[in-house]
Amino acid sequence: PPTLVPTPTFDARPIQDLFSNAVNLFNSSAWSQVIDTIASLRQADLGFQSARVDGMLYAAFRHRGVVKILEEGNLQGGVYDLSLSERIGPLDIEAVNIRTWARLYMIGTSFCVVFPEQAVYFFSQVAAAAPGLHDSSGWTAMERYRGALIQYGDQLANDGKWCEAVAQYQLAINIRGDGELQTALNDATIKCTPPTAAFTLTPT
Repeated sequence: PPTLVPTPTFDARPIQDLFSNAVNLFNSSAWSQVIDTIASLRQADLGFQSARVDGMLYAAFRHRGVVKILEEGNLQGGVYDLSLSERIGPLDIEAVNIRTWARLYMIGTSFCVVFPEQAVYFFSQVAAAAPGLHDSSGWTAMERYRGALIQYGDQLANDGKWCEAVAQYQLAINIRGDGELQTALNDATIKCTPPTAAFTLTPT
């Protein structure tokens, strides 16, 4: 007869400990540690408490993404985390809006140097919705918008489109004025509406 080899009883305690640790970390809002702990848990047992683990992983990626965008200025990393969260379940409207602002900010930054008109378009939307949003440089969306307005105004002035330049400079001054910008506005205003020539009537 075949020899029976005893099979050791499966010890689930290490997996349960990982799960309990993940729960504790989740309750402490330690999102990165939650994600790392769940990765270890899934490596040990892919199906352990799968529904609850998925829920924690979804929330951890969602909250970490929001923190990266709103607090750390890590826009790309935050957008990536939110996309990972979305693979598990649909994002709430707040997270969707925050991701949209981050994407608009990054697109606007890519246009800053060469296409200031496009930068104005994208940063105007972010500045209206989230003026304090910033990237790793610390520049807020409102300051980016102001800078793009000035750059676009300078481009229009160089092209001789003085009245259009006035509009951009004025929008920038409404955000925050300074001496150099005021000088540029005054110069563009004069060239946009030059004084009319004076006529002297000579009696016949």
